[in-house]
Amino acid sequence: MKRKGNQVLLLIGIVILSAIGGIAGAYIVNAYPEYNPIVRKESTDEETVIKELEPFTVNLDKNGYLRITLNLVVNESDEEVLDEQTVQLRDKIIHYLTSQTEESIRETDFKENLKNTINQEYEEETGKELIKGVLITDMVSQ
Repeated sequence: MKRKGNQVLLLIGIVILSAIGGIAGAYIVNAYPEYNPIVRKESTDEETVIKELEPFTVNLDKNGYLRITLNLVVNESDEEVLDEQTVQLRDKIIHYLTSQTEESIRETDFKENLKNTINQEYEEETGKELIKGVLITDMVSQ
């Protein structure tokens, strides 16, 4: 009988601690939105558009090839600027992709590095941060 009472008290304790943890977590997410992965860091009222780039098919540095299709997320007002810079941007992307090896594109951080490189190259080219996101919609390597 005493053992059952201890189990009930333990269960009540776990429920209370879980509730406190949930409340604390909700408070932190709401009080500090920069720690919330769902809340975007750059909140804007401006509409965004997705610009699909022509697929890239390149030879890799040592062996093999890569075919990848990218979409760029930009503010609607910056769409025309992106259209004017597409040739230069494609050139930078091709140079980056051809410097990769089969091993490097299989690494877990390849896609993130590609996105960061595109953003960085575009900012260097235009002097502004226009690209809000890079979406990889197709990727095949051999």
